[in-house]
Amino acid sequence: MDKHSGNLGAVIYYLDFDKEQWMEGVRHLLPDAIRYKSRPHITVLYGLHHYELDFNKLQDVVANFSVGGELSIIPEELGVFSNENDVVYLSITAPAIIEFNKHLRETFEHTNTYPHYQPHLTLGIVRSGDADDLIGHQSFLSLFGLS
Repeated sequence: MDKHSGNLGAVIYYLDFDKEQWMEGVRHLLPDAIRYKSRPHITVLYGLHHYELDFNKLQDVVANFSVGGELSIIPEELGVFSNENDVVYLSITAPAIIEFNKHLRETFEHTNTYPHYQPHLTLGIVRSGDADDLIGHQSFLSLFGLS
């Protein structure tokens, strides 16, 4: 679990990618725009109340999470969460991650202002507005060995 600002934390699923190769692909998409080099990850649930969390229970839940083999992730298209900086992400279809999110939401106290969970793979954080032209594109997939 990662602890974010304030009293909220998150369960993050880190993918087994070569970070330098990953960042080279992101740099190709967003030259000179990257502010934060993010390790490829899927936020499974943000908003956990870490100050009242039973970490042993969380460790058990995470350890027992099984996708029944290899995790299936189907890439879709680029998107951007806009705020002070923009978070560039790849929307994905990942039924096991959706199920894991649901289980975590039902098991642990959390604060979530998003009514619908949409799994996504974070690519990086860029200056506000620098990624606007990429929203909805799919042509980048080959840069990451995806199709």
